[in-house]
Amino acid sequence: MSNRRFKTPPVPALVSLVAGVLLAGAVQLLVPAAARAADDLTTSGTWAIDGWTKQDSTTEYWLSLRWTREHDHWGSRSIPLARVPGLTAAQVSGSSSTVHFELKRDAGTFVCDGRVGNGDGAGLYDLKLDPTYAEALAKRGIGRPDKDQQIRFAISDVSFAFLDELKEQKYPKPDLDVLVRLADHGVDKEYVDGMGSFGYRFTSYDDLVRARDHGVDPRYVQALKDAGFDKLTLDQLLHARDHGVDGRYIRGIREAGFTKASLDDLIRARDHGVDLRYIDGMHDAGYTKLTLDDLVELRDHGVDLRYMEALATAGYDRLTPEQLVRTRDQGVDGRYIQGMADAGYKNVPLDDLVRARQHGVDGRVARKINASLSQPATLDKLIQIHDRGGLD
Repeated sequence: MSNRRFKTPPVPALVSLVAGVLLAGAVQLLVPAAARAADDLTTSGTWAIDGWTKQDSTTEYWLSLRWTREHDHWGSRSIPLARVPGLTAAQVSGSSSTVHFELKRDAGTFVCDGRVGNGDGAGLYDLKLDPTYAEALAKRGIGRPDKDQQIRFAISDVSFAFLDELKEQKYPKPDLDVLVRLADHGVDKEYVDGMGSFGYRFTSYDDLVRARDHGVDPRYVQALKDAGFDKLTLDQLLHARDHGVDGRYIRGIREAGFTKASLDDLIRARDHGVDLRYIDGMHDAGYTKLTLDDLVELRDHGVDLRYMEALATAGYDRLTPEQLVRTRDQGVDGRYIQGMADAGYKNVPLDDLVRARQHGVDGRVARKINASLSQPATLDKLIQIHDRGGLD
């Protein structure tokens, strides 16, 4: 409900308002019932076409159907342009032109007009709901959808073939609330059929929606199967998907030499930030014989490419993984090394810098102590003085 407050109109205006309402009602009575029913079964919205470039540098176009939902929030559903009759990729990628096309669904037909060209497109549609659809659902024992529900079913293509596929795969008969949930989460015939072809026929609609929500679709399942990870449980699929382990990541890891990594190994590495850029950077730095566990440990301790570059710039390169972890853990980084160098302690062995850092000696402390001495102290002397509480 809106928080906006309305003032009561003055008496003449109120009389006019009531007269207008009565007149509108009278006119409505004169409109044939068939025409009113047809108007009740028509709704409008907008459509848009966007493209995205695939790995093979080709462009795939998608049509989005958009509609206003409760409280003026927008919803949308996208389908590949290849499934839209009367509209081609050549039209979308070509010069600007007007278009008219129709998208027929069991729940209704989208009559679309607009303009496409130069890689995108947009326009308006009138959705003509099928007056027999609601009755057909009722006869199947599902229930009779209201207008808003039928709009959602048209947008998401809740077809009779989809209902037959659910029955074929032994899902329980859905009611209207279940169908609305499936429609809102993008579960359609293509998704159910695709997942079923891999043997994923879930025992509940909750699992079906959960898989869809997490991006576990037939394409993802196929990518993992191609990588040798077949017959995974739903939890395994969700775990891998949620942690960003996809076909591209697996291929990159294997091309880097980790051909025997298990799915759990890949999930652990991805979780800890061991991505392809990190591996390539470590290889470029000369660390070509590290195991996946080594990379995970280094990443966990904050040994990233920027940190290693800072050490190399300061003259500390070709360090062992153990040295890198130790210096990082003790806070010996490029800034600390530069601070000590500015205080006069250049080219100090790395172990000595680690020891100084452990005792709290940095560039500021070194300058303060040396300012009270006749000549700069050695690093050992600095540590000794600082441990005793300073010159005081």
